[in-house]
Amino acid sequence: MKRMGSKRAGWGLGLLCMGLILGAQEPPPGPPPEGRAGQGLPPMPPPGGPVQEPTSFQATLTVASRKEVLKDWTGTAEQKDTSGILVADKGELVLRDSSLSTRGDSSSLEASSFFGLNAGVLVTTGGLAHIEHLDLLTEGTGANGIFVQGKGSKATVSRCRIRDLAQGGHAVMCTREGELEITSSGMITLGANSGAVATDRGGGRIRVTDCVVETRGTDSPAVYSTGDIELRGSRLNATGAEAAVIEGSNLIRLQDCDTTSSVMGKWGVMLYQSFSGDAEGSDGRFIARGGRLVYAGQGGPLFFVTNARGFIELQGVHLETKDGWLLKAAGSRWGRSGANGGHVVLTASRQKLQGRLTADGVSSLELSLKEGSMLQGSLNAEHTARQSVIRLDAGSRWEAVGESWLTSLDAESAARIEGKGTVHYRASASPSLGGRTLALKGGGQLLPY
Repeated sequence: MKRMGSKRAGWGLGLLCMGLILGAQEPPPGPPPEGRAGQGLPPMPPPGGPVQEPTSFQATLTVASRKEVLKDWTGTAEQKDTSGILVADKGELVLRDSSLSTRGDSSSLEASSFFGLNAGVLVTTGGLAHIEHLDLLTEGTGANGIFVQGKGSKATVSRCRIRDLAQGGHAVMCTREGELEITSSGMITLGANSGAVATDRGGGRIRVTDCVVETRGTDSPAVYSTGDIELRGSRLNATGAEAAVIEGSNLIRLQDCDTTSSVMGKWGVMLYQSFSGDAEGSDGRFIARGGRLVYAGQGGPLFFVTNARGFIELQGVHLETKDGWLLKAAGSRWGRSGANGGHVVLTASRQKLQGRLTADGVSSLELSLKEGSMLQGSLNAEHTARQSVIRLDAGSRWEAVGESWLTSLDAESAARIEGKGTVHYRASASPSLGGRTLALKGGGQLLPY
């Protein structure tokens, strides 16, 4: 991750949301932690080398090699590197109608992010946790809320409230193939580098259903994936970072989610590879079906892809961007200059796209419109992209606005372009058009170059 009492009845989602907003404390005064929010990129990664796994974990309550059922339990942890609850060695915990608070800091943010040191609830070495109606508060630096690490370790979480106040305090997190399912819960983080729903080195699998997720800290996206994360019917809001970030060959899926980010000079969704060692591969996938995806800030696109191939699939999503910039693919400070472009494959089904899609000289755009989709806007208006291609099926169309430059175009797709704009196509790579100049329905032109 980049330095990136009983509560049982009546905890509906609306009440959880109100409780999160009213109950959260503001971040402490003083200058923000080091970050690069104003530059539109996550903070610099930690070294990519190995981080030593702690030889043991300390906790107020430890459930190991046995099953324990607790109700109306109240716990605290005051010391550094001390979790409230540890479930380990194939132990099993059933926890209901309880509360837990921790205040100690982590001695190592990397050990906290990779292995769960100092987490409120840590599930490891094949442990299982079933948690319902838990009010969880962590106040220490690096203190994650619920952390699951290691293959065979799993947590199911329902109707809980999770608040993380300090830097590096992720609400729910998995690493090293851990698994977590969370439903009908509320999560909020206030510190820097504190993505609420996150995986880190070694990946993991997280499923989120009917939850409220909010982040307020610098470089704290609502969702950060180095693994497999799916969210359904949830509300996500990030005010200090992107709504969603995918690093490496990993995945985020949204189904019927209401997703918003608003920090100036960034974007809504980012796909990248840092080569820090936290995520393998360079083929990130972002899939959204239904719901809303909004970037309410200025100075950045809704989607940004850099130093990676970004496979973006959209179906029936309501998209909003403040200044009409839909997508940017470009090199950045990540990777080797000249070989660190963004390469986008965007597939839209039953989808309306509106705005401009841009790419720099080391980047490419490949856009497919299917099943009655529509683009209203421009593609590669600056004529800088290494490659720029659009394909439209029989039921889809492109209403061209302004100037667009394509490196290739087939005749079937050309017949589905209209509007007042001018679309330039490379004649040598578009043999089916025969180098012709064609008039577009709506007053525009299709011109060879």
